[in-house]
Amino acid sequence: MKHLTFLTLLALFTLTTSAADGSWIRFRLEPPVTDPWYVAISAYVHVDPWSIGQKIWPEGADKNSASRIKPGDFTPWFDLKAYGGRRLHGRHNRAGGIAEFPNLVLSFNTPANQPQNITIQLATAPETSAIVRELTESYTGNRTSILVSPTLRKDAAALETGSEMSNRRLAWARQASSNIRHSTTNLILQTGLWYAQRPELNLQEAEVLWLLGFNTVGGQTPEIRALNRFQLPGHSGIAFGPEQSRTSIDNQMRRLGERVKQNGTAGSPFNFSDEVVSPAIGSNTNALNNFHAWLKAKRIKPRDLGVATLTEVVPIENPKTLFERQQENLAAANRIFYYTSRFRQESATERFCWLNESFHRHVSTNALTSTLPADHPYFAGTGLGM
Repeated sequence: MKHLTFLTLLALFTLTTSAADGSWIRFRLEPPVTDPWYVAISAYVHVDPWSIGQKIWPEGADKNSASRIKPGDFTPWFDLKAYGGRRLHGRHNRAGGIAEFPNLVLSFNTPANQPQNITIQLATAPETSAIVRELTESYTGNRTSILVSPTLRKDAAALETGSEMSNRRLAWARQASSNIRHSTTNLILQTGLWYAQRPELNLQEAEVLWLLGFNTVGGQTPEIRALNRFQLPGHSGIAFGPEQSRTSIDNQMRRLGERVKQNGTAGSPFNFSDEVVSPAIGSNTNALNNFHAWLKAKRIKPRDLGVATLTEVVPIENPKTLFERQQENLAAANRIFYYTSRFRQESATERFCWLNESFHRHVSTNALTSTLPADHPYFAGTGLGM
């Protein structure tokens, strides 16, 4: 029992120590870089809002040349936890698989075509004795990235530079496919590149997708497009709220056609919107008029909704409002909430039909249009997610 208690206390001490560890990083550029330099730091994460804004390091060095770093010297230590706050996370197990650690993007104010040798040190405190990982990378360009974590001591071995990440993915894809492409012939297999890296890494990522059978890729960089391996999907922010009329939808597509002139190959997909949420009615006059007209067309009786005329119906679009209105008239509130949700579903569906018709009239006759409804906010039967 004493032995077990000792082990338990030791484990708790280890966890407490690990949680108390800091997360620090610093950088050094070697020759052939000759001029004093600084770095712009940004990050992509797997929690909302999915990115962390840019930070110049050393602070103010973009405007004050005296703060810049001489080649061969390290920057001051950069506090990752202070920078990322709660958005600096460990590795997540998501529905689509294991998500990477936060990716710290490093953009140096050096020439884009210059060879560069970088040393990156990660430490649990801003001192040499606390370093848990040192990585080096040599490349041509002024941008790279590195995975980081709030628990460096535990995760240090899994943290990689941009080139190590691309090399790992490509090695896996070659092994998994026996270095032979396997792809569908009658189906679209689509994905997108999330962030442009250096050209040589972009080409490695393209080879990964090619071997895995993808035939449609968004976010292609010029060097990837030059391969002519993938179809390029289209996408545009489209207004499909209940305030839109058939004429306004058609005008949107006419302007889009003039702007993008989408004349891709047959079967090239064009996405109207991802994770569609049935747009709210709110206080928009046109949306309210369309809602009232819809109630009339459905032959809903005003007295069932607690009003004298249908034009008096105020939509209920979230659980909080529903609860408040239920205190005044339970049956009427429940019916209004139901009809509001149903109108928003039907309205969004109708407008996507209009968008599709106008798209093929004004933008492209041979592209395949698509959208992705997000189940709970689109169907909104309970109001959850609205």
